[in-house]
Formats: sequence, structure tokens, C-alpha cells
Amino acid sequence: MKHVLFLTDFSEAANKALGVATSLTKQLGAELHVMHSMNTSQQYINMSMSSTGDLGMPGVQPDIIMNSIKEQKKFAEDEMAKLAEQLNKEGIEVNTVISEEEVSRDATDYSRKNDIDLIIMGTHGASGFKEAFIGTNAQKMVRSCTKPVLTISTRVQDFEPKRMVYASDFHEEEVNNRIADAKRFADALGAELQLVFVNTPAYFEDTEKSTKRLNKVADKFGIDRNHTVIYNDFTIEDGILAYADLMDADMISITTHGFKGIKKLLNDNITEALVNHSAKPVLSLTADSE
Repeated sequence: MKHVLFLTDFSEAANKALGVATSLTKQLGAELHVMHSMNTSQQYINMSMSSTGDLGMPGVQPDIIMNSIKEQKKFAEDEMAKLAEQLNKEGIEVNTVISEEEVSRDATDYSRKNDIDLIIMGTHGASGFKEAFIGTNAQKMVRSCTKPVLTISTRVQDFEPKRMVYASDFHEEEVNNRIADAKRFADALGAELQLVFVNTPAYFEDTEKSTKRLNKVADKFGIDRNHTVIYNDFTIEDGILAYADLMDADMISITTHGFKGIKKLLNDNITEALVNHSAKPVLSLTADSE
């Protein structure tokens, strides 16, 4: 991995993830890019709608809105300059960019144009109505981006990965092919990679069949068969989180966008739920990665 993109909104969650980004950049010998997205269009809509609820009759004068956005851009520029100065003192050269639109769109475009290998971002998590209907920026990133995304919860303490759990049902070849990426990432960090298949009552499978499939995948990617496991739980998400805790794993990895129709929807929902609920860093890969 030669190019790492760190996304920041200068929040507590972002500042927490910054330590991971700098540590990984040094460990991987990569070049660090830092992006802040202002989402100017949405800000304009939000401020216009705040008092009237009608875009055609804005409750705030356009010049007032634009002045507010200019002030926010100045704040972002000042914060980015401070961040760059801090990183330079740590011996890290950084490319900074402040974009105008929605973060997942801007980050995806920037990553494609600049050969980004990994995106890192903090996550606040969400619950209730917000999680069900809006989601977090981290969820939007793993849903739309074709680059690997590493999300860091505010609950992460120290990031010194020794063990990473890769969760899947190991059926689809296009998903299994991403195991090679997970293994390369784990190897680069000196971490052990473990494969886990969560067996649930809703999608129950006999152990012999699951074991044969896991062994085949492990052999293909040069993973010790002793580092594969079938874990039983009521839901896939709960099983992944429980097994990661049981094994004292430092990171969870999962591949998304590997299916079609309802199965794709279910798989993507699991990934987004993990990103939102896991106290451990989550590396989200995509089956249709570039």
C-alpha cells in the first residue's frame, strides 16, 4: 500500500482515528493524504430549509448563507494547516485537500484519481432513527467506495494489531478473492489472520460441509487450517463481534458488494452494522474493487 487517504471532520472521532492513520502510514511506508469535505450544497439546503421548509422560499438570505459557508471554509483551512504542521513535526509529509461536496462522493473520486490504496476514517456510530434512515458517513463510505475502508471507533484504545478476523460464508469466489487483500494487509502489520464462518439458525449448515469449504479456502490462500473456525450464534453480526472478542482480535475484516438482490442487501447491512457497532477497527473490502 503506497497511498493512504485519511478523512477528517476535525471531530473527536476523527482525531482518534488520526493516530491510527499516522501509525499505519509509517508502518506501511505509505504517502498520507488528508481530506475534509464541506458538503457545501447540503449546507445551503439545510440552512435554507431551517425556517421555512421550502427551498423556493429560503428563510435565510443567500448572502448570509454564503458568508457562513465562507467562515466554515476558513475554519477548515486553519484546522487543516494545524494538522499538516503537526504531521510534519512527526516526520510525515502530507497532501491536504478541502472538497466541496458530500464526503463519500469526494473521497471516492479522489481515491480513483490519486491511486489511493486505503481509506481511513473515524466513526461516531449511530442508533435508532438515524441509523435506520440516515446512517453515518462511515456507513456511506463502505456502501459506495470500491477502495478498502478502515473505520476506527472512538472506543479504540491502542492500535497494535496482532490478530485480525476475516468473516464470510466463503461461498462466492469474487468475495473469497478479497481474502488475499486481507492477508496482505495483515502480513504488512505482522498480524495473524483468522477466518470465521458464523453459523446461524436462519442459515444453518452442517459442520462437515462448512469445514470442507473453509479448508479449501484456507489452502488456496496459504492460511493455516488451525486458523479457521465455525462459530455458532443467533445472528451473523453478533457472531462476528462475539468471536472477535473471544479471540481478543484487534481488527475485523469483511467483504461487501459481493452479491445480487436481497442477498447483497443483507450482506451490505451486516458490514454497515459492524462499522457502526464494533469497538474494534473494521476493514471493509469490496468484491468489485478496482
